[in-house]
Amino acid sequence: MMDLRKCLVPAIYVLSALLIWAFAGNPPAVSSAGAGKPGLYRENGAPHTPHTPNRVTGRTINVLDYGADPRNNSTDDRPAIQAAIQAAKPGDEVYLPSGVYNLRSRLPGDQTAQLELKSGVNLRGQSESGTILLSSLDRVSGSKVIKIYGKNNIKISNLTVTSTFNRSFSSDYKMNNPSAGGPDYAIYIGQTNGSGSYNITVDRVTVEKFRTTGIRISNSHDVIVRNSTFRNATDVGGGGAGYGVTVQGTAKTNLAGKPNDTYFNLVENNRFQGPYLRHAVVIQYYAHNNTVRGNTITNTALASIDLHGEDEYLNEVYGNTINGPRVGAAIGVGNIGGSKPYDHDASGPGNLIRDNVISGAQMGILVYMGSPDTVIRGNTIKDSRIADGEGILIMNAPGTVIESNEIYNNTGPRFWGIKLSEDPGYQGRGRGIPRNIQLNDNRVYGNTGGVLVESGSYIYMRGNYIRNNAVADHVDARK
Repeated sequence: MMDLRKCLVPAIYVLSALLIWAFAGNPPAVSSAGAGKPGLYRENGAPHTPHTPNRVTGRTINVLDYGADPRNNSTDDRPAIQAAIQAAKPGDEVYLPSGVYNLRSRLPGDQTAQLELKSGVNLRGQSESGTILLSSLDRVSGSKVIKIYGKNNIKISNLTVTSTFNRSFSSDYKMNNPSAGGPDYAIYIGQTNGSGSYNITVDRVTVEKFRTTGIRISNSHDVIVRNSTFRNATDVGGGGAGYGVTVQGTAKTNLAGKPNDTYFNLVENNRFQGPYLRHAVVIQYYAHNNTVRGNTITNTALASIDLHGEDEYLNEVYGNTINGPRVGAAIGVGNIGGSKPYDHDASGPGNLIRDNVISGAQMGILVYMGSPDTVIRGNTIKDSRIADGEGILIMNAPGTVIESNEIYNNTGPRFWGIKLSEDPGYQGRGRGIPRNIQLNDNRVYGNTGGVLVESGSYIYMRGNYIRNNAVADHVDARK
């Protein structure tokens, strides 16, 4: 039960804390195309409807008619595929029958890329497993198989983007793989001349054998990645390696309301398969009002879904099923590490983590480094056997609301269902204690430990069910 003696503070301080809590969910004071509520909502609170994928109203252009060879051989199929794309007009689609299309050269005007798509023109394979784009890119800095810069109204579907990488993989998250290679990016969706891409759909695409990121969404909006598979990154050792999908703006620069702002992107119903992924989804650099939902994520090296400690705000993470990770949190808000100008600390305010199912993770959800006003609601965290774990760990995370979560059957040594601890920060950033934390209507039972408050002030608990935990149900260790 709650230790009432810890809450006997003067009434004026109680009132002050409650007022702080009442405004904890306010958006940042910026003009933004999506500020107000977390997820796919506009500034005025109206829901944003994801775009309808670009329809084919014109021709279906078969790449075989332009000289592509679907056999896996020494033929370079890149020029033929690019010629088919160039011949297409808005409303057309470029079609690749089942086969292996060898991409051995690069775009004449961009030696970091192999294929460049056009606005209004779709790229469709016959099937996700049967149509394979096989890239020869290897250890080329900034390289990407498919480039979409400042484009709109494109759908990529029913194919696999892979590479000829044939060296060893590594699951070591502390050290970069000396054998790593392949292209840096499979699909890179970005800006040109200060204007981002938009209305881009990636559907039923497998991405593998890349070094940095499978699909990068950068300074763009209204991009949907759905029903796709991410696996087998060639490096997970840090420095930006081994990410499935990234949603990101520009480091240290708030572009809210500008044509290259990053918002209204949707990552849904995908499969992220470890162990050769560092993170499944990363949101960073002032990206806001994006949604990650309905994905299945297994055994990533570190945080499966990571709000990366670069001021990202009002994002929504919900309805995901996460097994693992073996180290760190299934969902993280805030981050340490990095170097200027990419050094990490707090995420921005108002991120919502709800209705996810997390199993077997060392840590379920982590909020730290000063990340404010996060809401953690309705999540299920269960079945961890890993030592020194937590269901929900709150450190320097002012205004966090933890409500209606169910945390059970986590029996690893020294596991705590909910833990509040002092944050040591990182290189002078993010240090602090939990302040103004709400724990309401949570169910914490059948774990090694229930709720541990090691540090914090203005901690409010109401309506929680904390029972039948092996070591203790509720320990307030503040002295």
